Amino acid sequence: MKVVFLGDSHTWPLVQGIKSTNPPFEVKAQPLGSQRHLCEPFFALGDKSIRITAPEATKFVQTVPLIGYENASYVVSMGFHTAHFTWIAKHYSHLDCLGEERWAISSAAWDAIIEAKQRPQMEFLKALKKIVPSVTLVEAPRLFAGSDYCKGRNIGTINFIDNRVRETFVAFLAREKIPVVRLLPQMIDSDGFMKPEYRSEKDGDQHHANARIGIELAPEIIARVIGEQRH
Repeated sequence: MKVVFLGDSHTWPLVQGIKSTNPPFEVKAQPLGSQRHLCEPFFALGDKSIRITAPEATKFVQTVPLIGYENASYVVSMGFHTAHFTWIAKHYSHLDCLGEERWAISSAAWDAIIEAKQRPQMEFLKALKKIVPSVTLVEAPRLFAGSDYCKGRNIGTINFIDNRVRETFVAFLAREKIPVVRLLPQMIDSDGFMKPEYRSEKDGDQHHANARIGIELAPEIIARVIGEQRH
């Protein structure tokens, strides 16, 4: 049995963790590039394959399914991480959108921003579902409180954005009947941030997790993949 782990940069900690558990299948890691490059149209759907069109992504992969992995299950990381959205908020701080008292960017405006940025990834997943045996999503880590994305920001606002992005994507996956492996409650602190012990050990890394996230999510990922293959 073959399983392709495909997606944004949060794919790597999952792969590292999964491999360390000796899963009952072959693991193939295939990056698509940074999350921000997946927020604009980046592919074209053909009869039996997806052609990747965004230059930033084609240096990693040109077509999906991968050659030799046409009958593999696909585990995907995309659509969940919110650093891109909170960075938008940071750059609009002169509008007081992160102030305690006043919201210059309304909830409706945020919904529009989120939908626009997630739409290409949603369309990609719908296309992928048509051409491979099974697709399973894995939720990306939440933000880390000590990162530059969060320092000096209003916690309520950060949590609003983070929760809204995740709720929107989970609702889409439910509509499309695409299974998703969510973060475990013990990974998240009381303020809604990822606990620091899950943060990447790489110097300067602001938002990636370490292999522990893949190790702890491995049992559910394995169960989901095997269950989808049997359907």
